[in-house]
Amino acid sequence: MGRNTLSIFAVIILSTIALTFYLLSALYPPLPIPTTTTSSGITLSSLYALQTRIFDQTLALRPIVNSTLLSPTIRGRVDITRTFTGIELNTEYLFSLFAQLSRTRSFTLLGIPTSYTVTHFAGWIPPSTSPSPSNSSTPSSSAIASSAILMNFTSPTHFWSGDDANDDEANDTFTLEIHAWTLFDAAGRVQQYDATFRHWPAFIASTLSRVARRPRFAGNVSAVVAHATAELAATICAEHEAHCTTDISTTGEDEGHDGGSGSGGSNNETNSNRNGSRRNNRQYSSEEECVRFLTREVRFGASHEMGLDTLLCRMVHSPMVALRPEVHCPHVGPTGGDMCTDALDYGERIDQGFWMEPWMLEELDVVERGGG
Repeated sequence: MGRNTLSIFAVIILSTIALTFYLLSALYPPLPIPTTTTSSGITLSSLYALQTRIFDQTLALRPIVNSTLLSPTIRGRVDITRTFTGIELNTEYLFSLFAQLSRTRSFTLLGIPTSYTVTHFAGWIPPSTSPSPSNSSTPSSSAIASSAILMNFTSPTHFWSGDDANDDEANDTFTLEIHAWTLFDAAGRVQQYDATFRHWPAFIASTLSRVARRPRFAGNVSAVVAHATAELAATICAEHEAHCTTDISTTGEDEGHDGGSGSGGSNNETNSNRNGSRRNNRQYSSEEECVRFLTREVRFGASHEMGLDTLLCRMVHSPMVALRPEVHCPHVGPTGGDMCTDALDYGERIDQGFWMEPWMLEELDVVERGGG
């Protein structure tokens, strides 16, 4: 009899629990599990394809100025250099820079990208909205991708590898980890991006130490830097002599840069006054003056100073001189134009006011945490 009573109680308890769960599920239905497809027709797969085609275009090594993959109003930031505004500048520094390195094979500490592997990817897809025309600069919706890649590079002049006969560490390739947040407009074009070269200082330090082990440098990192300084100065000054001439028909105005004063354009005007009435792009009176300045009057630069008044910054911009002299000649000159100056401080680097579109969803209750 006792067992029957316990059985009845057990049935009653189980029935009560089941009824409770049923009522709770009716009152509070579970949140839907996100899928890879939204009502707008965009999928995580297509968002992934939008992101990887940017990397693929970098590997294509084509020297273009205006890429249809980018919005006309694109803004970009790279942590080890600085910010870039407008389609021409961003096309040049995302794609054409590496194409120029591949074409000229001039001395550089940069590399030519050869392949990549995506290691992380996540995306946010907007709800269904009416799509904007493909030529619209004000998209009706934006999708956001966050990615990390391991990109392989080859050294065009074997600086990071072995160019000495007795070097047993000859290896033309090196790998960098790059993280990027990318916002795409409704037409699938990049509206803005924020890129970080992760572990960049560690790469520079360790690789310089490895290069210093070559017999010609006898373990002296300073000797490596001195060698790189001389080679970079020769390369940059040769580009200046070839392309920064006095015979130009453009206005020399640099409208695409973010940097406040736009010193690139004003430097052209200064040169015009110094050389008479004719506008020109020359930054140095001779190749010898150029070499002297770059080897004696400007610092080589730390790994994080590729957007400051350094030789390393001028190295980054030198390949672009041949494409648009009126814009890029000031960047390799004594003033650094509006790209290689020490006016860029830490506060400007983290200033969120640079972005035209928010990286956070407006629906989120974003508040500042902490504080006094």
